[in-house]
Amino acid sequence: MNSNNYKKPDLNAIRYRPDALTFLTNTLFKDFKTKFPEYNKVSNKDLSKIIKTFNTNIWKEAIKYRDGIELPEGLGYIFIGTCLPPTGKNIDQVKSVKYGTQLKNTNLASDGFLAKIFYSSYASKYKYEFRKLWKFKGCRNFTRSTSKAYRENWKLYVQVDKNFKISALYKKTLIKQYLNKQSKKKLVTYNEFDLD
Repeated sequence: MNSNNYKKPDLNAIRYRPDALTFLTNTLFKDFKTKFPEYNKVSNKDLSKIIKTFNTNIWKEAIKYRDGIELPEGLGYIFIGTCLPPTGKNIDQVKSVKYGTQLKNTNLASDGFLAKIFYSSYASKYKYEFRKLWKFKGCRNFTRSTSKAYRENWKLYVQVDKNFKISALYKKTLIKQYLNKQSKKKLVTYNEFDLD
């Protein structure tokens, strides 16, 4: 493609949109109320609000804390990481259309680095079946809020290399926690007058 002639995308072209999935169905609420009959008087609308509020609090905390958060019930961890820009084309569509030439997205607000949302179930204390098949996809509010927070304070987040395994990051953290625990135990039992 000639960089001087940028072809504007056809906004009226046919698009493929995957079906939206939702788990907050009447079947889910019915099963929940069967399992926990004390919540029978709570409406499905209120239960849905409670779930959405809880999920919002989770992603807000993930953005706020550098080390991320641990999901309840041992489902894994979510954290925001800093990554190098992609090597391929990262075209800024709006500027390319405006100037009529293909322009790359430079991410000047963050020195060219990108924010990525990482999910890992590696370090869960109790391994659950099919954990390797689990996938995480952030909702629109989460991804947009992450982008905004990242532009303002991008140096806060952990830098993750392209070929780095997330499991190695958690191994290092677990080893540090173990060593800190051991050193605290030694300090408690330390007696400066004991010469043996």
